[in-house]
Amino acid sequence: MARKVIQKSFGGPEVLEVVEVPQPETQDLGAGEVLVRVAFAGLNAVDWKTRAGGGAAPALGELPFTVGWDFSGTIEAIAEDVGEFVPGDRVFACQNFLHRPRPMPTTWSPPRANLSRRQPR
Repeated sequence: MARKVIQKSFGGPEVLEVVEVPQPETQDLGAGEVLVRVAFAGLNAVDWKTRAGGGAAPALGELPFTVGWDFSGTIEAIAEDVGEFVPGDRVFACQNFLHRPRPMPTTWSPPRANLSRRQPR
């Protein structure tokens, strides 16, 4: 199981809840997707406004949902049509703002178009 943060109502930080969800599997990857083990997920001003019912909330549909579009982690698996990344690549992303936010799961399969490879130090 993976963990993610959801909210079932609008409000302050107290509406955020950590839940367990099924972990994505390699065979579940769609075209253009990669499986990322999320190491860090970030929240910014749009996220707390959305959590409170403003920001992007009107465009996201009904609750529950997960706030947060920004994350970094390590690719664990790739779909067959993904050639620019390989397992082990360290990546970061800011998801498409108008899509439902969801990078908080500890393992996630975003579209590869939203990823950038992290540069070595």
